[in-house]
Amino acid sequence: MFSIVKCLRGPGGSLNFDYYAYTAIVKTRTTDLLCGGAIIAPRWVITAANCVPRNDRSYYQIKCGSQHLKDTDDVIVANVIQVYRHPHYDPANQNNNNIALLHLDTVVDREPCQSIKLARSFPEINQDKKISVDFSGWGSIDKSSEPKPSDIIRRFAANILKQNDCQNRHQNKPIFVNNFCTSLPGYDPNFIYGACAKDNGDPIVVKRFPNITLIGINSENGCNTFEFPEINTNVLAYRPWIRDTTKLIL
Repeated sequence: MFSIVKCLRGPGGSLNFDYYAYTAIVKTRTTDLLCGGAIIAPRWVITAANCVPRNDRSYYQIKCGSQHLKDTDDVIVANVIQVYRHPHYDPANQNNNNIALLHLDTVVDREPCQSIKLARSFPEINQDKKISVDFSGWGSIDKSSEPKPSDIIRRFAANILKQNDCQNRHQNKPIFVNNFCTSLPGYDPNFIYGACAKDNGDPIVVKRFPNITLIGINSENGCNTFEFPEINTNVLAYRPWIRDTTKLIL
């Protein structure tokens, strides 16, 4: 059993890594962290397309199995044998189709890691009921000119915004149909709130214990810019592409 660590990325509670063992580190052989990702099958990880711009498949690795970023004991490290960026991803419009699949050379859906299922449907958003989701990852917890990743996995909770509310707060950039935005329920200047540097690709889940299901990955974040919500990719909108690419039954 992993230890419980205090959450320092936002409001509330403790973090039991057992609940977040689907969270993967996207890295290279020489760097500890590029982005986050989610294990969705024995040899598949989903992440953001802007995290894996290179076609050199031998460049990327996946690590999972520890709450500590730099752990080398009792973790699983897998090589990426194929990168599948969405065919309509355009770096000039980063948040449109910002999704990628990584095919691995070894099984990662085993102890101490685990996979997560895609949700059956996206939560219904209305004015009377707030939908809370959870982010997890090792992104930066400082706002320096050269932000460093966290040494330990962090999580935070956020509420899903209605699409028009999100667009109103991001007036200078388009919010695409397959995006959704999240906003934090409160603000405290003593915390780095929300997603930050190297949190792209972090899994976004809905928790209905004992079930935890994946609905999105982070696409763009404001790193404590409270007035601008995170922009995320709705992975459920890409279920047919994921199924066709991986040959998985989802």
